[in-house]
Amino acid sequence: MLSRGAAIGGERPNALPWQWFRAPSEAGTAAYTALADDLPVGNGYWLRVDPVHLSARRDDLSVHAVTRLSHDEASEYLRAINTVLKLDGLEAVHTVPDRWYLRLPVPPDLTTTALSAMNDLPMGAGLPQGADAGSWLRRMTELQMVLHTHPVNVSREARGDLPVNGVWPWGGGCLPSVPLEAVGAVYGTDPLLRGLARHAGGEAHPVPAGMAHLAPSPRALVQFDGALDLAMLEDRWMSPIRQALRRGALAACEITFKRLAQSFHVSRSHLWRFWRTPSVDLLRFFEV
Repeated sequence: MLSRGAAIGGERPNALPWQWFRAPSEAGTAAYTALADDLPVGNGYWLRVDPVHLSARRDDLSVHAVTRLSHDEASEYLRAINTVLKLDGLEAVHTVPDRWYLRLPVPPDLTTTALSAMNDLPMGAGLPQGADAGSWLRRMTELQMVLHTHPVNVSREARGDLPVNGVWPWGGGCLPSVPLEAVGAVYGTDPLLRGLARHAGGEAHPVPAGMAHLAPSPRALVQFDGALDLAMLEDRWMSPIRQALRRGALAACEITFKRLAQSFHVSRSHLWRFWRTPSVDLLRFFEV
């Protein structure tokens, strides 16, 4: 059935959540995820400064997200970098170990690259740009120096975990002053999705075992975070969704696959696209 739907995203895997909530732009990613992380977002400007591991490549550095952190480790790292940040009147905070934030008093003139987009890029290709980029490049270098020799890295390397030797600024922005529009039931664990849902006055719920467990709603957004068994997907999701669309119990359904970096919009009219065959990329995703 997905092969008959309208594909969304591709190069912009987070496009569908923004479209679903009719959010004005992607500039406020950090503010939305901070909201999901129970930080006092208010109307301030928030910037993600996530922990990363920088490794040497031929002509540049590679940037790797560090996700296996404990709360104690994150607190130790933040205590160290805040000795530098406080000289500029800033303080990094966290409630989730691998998502670090700064609340800035004035929105900077800064264009950044999402950490998730840096997987195959050299560090130089994603460094901050804009009138305030110089001060942020200096700050990133200073924090690298502090983190490079941090004692927590010794214990992390001893057990085979990546050390944290840098931070990656990205996703800066503010929440819209007007709440987003609530447009249906939302399921998924992604922090951006949860923040968008919360700003719209609702919550994103854990993905249930199948379509039969969704709450009654004419529209639903379901975001799968990992690999799935194709037979299970067909039995518990695609077949029931197809039946609900045919009898008019469901007007439309949006399904996103983070690993595939692809989203699909399926409505009743898509059921008649019988000439479409399953995408090779989609099948490869389920075979992983």
